[in-house]
Amino acid sequence: MVVVVEVRVVVARWGGGRRGGGGDGGDGGGETRHEQHASPYTHLELDEIVRWIEDATKVPHGRKRQSGGGGTAVVHSNQKEPLAAQIVDDIMGACEAGQGKVSTDMPFNISGGDIYVVALDSLAMKKDVSVDKYMWVNDGRRRFPKKKPTMFKSFFKIKLVENQHSKSFQKHIYERLENGKFAIIHYLGDPTIYTPLAHGNSKSKETVFIRTNPSVIEHIKSRADDETVSANFIDKELKCKAEKGTDFGVKTARNVRQVKKSFIQK
Repeated sequence: MVVVVEVRVVVARWGGGRRGGGGDGGDGGGETRHEQHASPYTHLELDEIVRWIEDATKVPHGRKRQSGGGGTAVVHSNQKEPLAAQIVDDIMGACEAGQGKVSTDMPFNISGGDIYVVALDSLAMKKDVSVDKYMWVNDGRRRFPKKKPTMFKSFFKIKLVENQHSKSFQKHIYERLENGKFAIIHYLGDPTIYTPLAHGNSKSKETVFIRTNPSVIEHIKSRADDETVSANFIDKELKCKAEKGTDFGVKTARNVRQVKKSFIQK
């Protein structure tokens, strides 16, 4: 029997103790306010929701248009070979002129050859454009094309087990040299060679590492001096903003330990 439920995201404000107070309620006396917003994901099968909660890297398959969490990722086009300078310029120029398919969120369901054009002002921070569900090795950045460059081209190769890496699956990101509004992301090769990895410092190799957006880390650090809130409070506050399973760990902190570590690294 399939159980169907209606999903709602509840944004709650907890009474926050000081960081050493141990717990969510602290001296604030528990919940003080609740606001409810309907999630874009309603009438989902219970099993699917459970998978999202248990493993944020698992998402529904077969959706080339991926929505939720405040944005949409849509494939602009597909090309199996590296992009020539003229093609990159044509894609960027078309999007800057208000034409072409533009994404307002980062993609997760990716096929080899997929090209995405992401509106940078739709992201919390421009650096978030480098984060997706894969672990990459930064392979450098250069001006592009070599003659009369108008963009930066960043290179990434996939990270594999035992600290190995491979160019069998790559990512190229193109951005204007100055005041760019869009980033072109091109995935090349076979994404199936990637196996989700544990963090290098993790005690459990069974726990999949999810890279958190730089904007989330900066947000946590910006609150390091606020003695009215605890690490637990910030962790839960961020998680309440998640609107789909793939937001967890990416647009939120992975756990309370990460929040505390970010406080220290401020």
